[in-house]
Amino acid sequence: MTTLPAHILNYRVSASSPTDELLTLGRIFSEVGSYMSTILDRDHLSLARKCSTRLKKVVEELKSRKRIQSADDLYSTALSDQSDSSDLSDLSDQSDQSDLSALSISDLYNLYLGWPARHRQRRRLGREPLTFYYEGHIVREMLSRKPTDKGEQLKIDYCVAAYNNELDNLSSILSLPVNLGNPQVYPDPEKAYSKEEL
Repeated sequence: MTTLPAHILNYRVSASSPTDELLTLGRIFSEVGSYMSTILDRDHLSLARKCSTRLKKVVEELKSRKRIQSADDLYSTALSDQSDSSDLSDLSDQSDQSDLSALSISDLYNLYLGWPARHRQRRRLGREPLTFYYEGHIVREMLSRKPTDKGEQLKIDYCVAAYNNELDNLSSILSLPVNLGNPQVYPDPEKAYSKEEL
């Protein structure tokens, strides 16, 4: 992905912009911009610069409203906006999508934002933490909905962008060989081996 929808890139940040929309918009620009800046080609870096420029406007407006103090606060406010995070992590173990169909777009958005806590809990339970299966269910449920306003559309846009970034990131991680730190598995390139050892 080297572009964002026009309604995001052309969003006019002003004193009349709803705070909830600005928080979501800021998270989109931060998420997409940060990820795009890790890919060193012209198209990705161009989008990263656009996101950075627009993020500054959003952050300045939110700072003037005393809603945040810096761009880093966009994620701390995301965590405080969620309901009880333990409820969110418990729900992730349920594969029945009917649980998601009863939630509003805002509830699904808050549920998606809880993915780091869910993944930490999976790791504590000895389960595979590198999975976005449940987040995929959330995104598919959101995409099946018709947003009623710009705020809901931005929440869907954020989840889709974050989910795509995580899948892209996972494809990079999982394509690398796993180094177990065992010299018998990975021979020392500096050492000369006999034919028998090889």
